[in-house]
Amino acid sequence: MVGRRHFVPHVPGTRFLDASSAGEFATDAELALAANWDRTASSVKHMTFIALKTMEA
Repeated sequence: MVGRRHFVPHVPGTRFLDASSAGEFATDAELALAANWDRTASSVKHMTFIALKTMEA
């Protein structure tokens, strides 16, 4: 039996909209869509970082 989990960094000041995921867990494609995320911080200046760049696909 193999169990795998992928951990995604969560930016403070944002939240993922659970209703947008089709299954029990969100897929990589669903996590990549900006429409599935909601900003909860009152301003972008209150967020800890603006962009996360990776070399992985």
